[in-house]
Amino acid sequence: MSLLIIISCIDLHTFEIHDVMNFLLLGAGIIISLAYPHFYLKSSHLDSLFISIKGALAGGAVIFLLRVFGKIVFKKEAMGEGDIFLAAGIGSFVGWSNLFFVFFSASVAGVIVGIILRIIKGQEYIPFGPYLSLGAVTCIFWGQKFWDMILSGMVP
Repeated sequence: MSLLIIISCIDLHTFEIHDVMNFLLLGAGIIISLAYPHFYLKSSHLDSLFISIKGALAGGAVIFLLRVFGKIVFKKEAMGEGDIFLAAGIGSFVGWSNLFFVFFSASVAGVIVGIILRIIKGQEYIPFGPYLSLGAVTCIFWGQKFWDMILSGMVP
């Protein structure tokens, strides 16, 4: 979470996410998957490593595709390259199955703040990294509770 805070602060001020920070996050996710398989609810180190790698690949792929399609549709950059690696790093921690929750909560928060900033300041662009980070933290603390409610039919 410390890296997510640092990445978010830098992105808010510069609209850039440094590769070093993203690779530290990605590396930490992979190392933790090997060292602590129970973090991924697995007993096998290899199983947790695969969850981490699949999460990293899926996270990066989703943002990469959003970047490509955004450029086609809007004729300008919709996502930065740093967001791709940030999503990969987050995916290495939460696994591919939790990325929907991360992306959904990040998008909702980003849209709300983006609309407010557009109305108040006329600001057109916002960095997405802080919202991805917020989505990751939200997923880690409340993601399982959310899925339990959805699967039991109790939508909040």
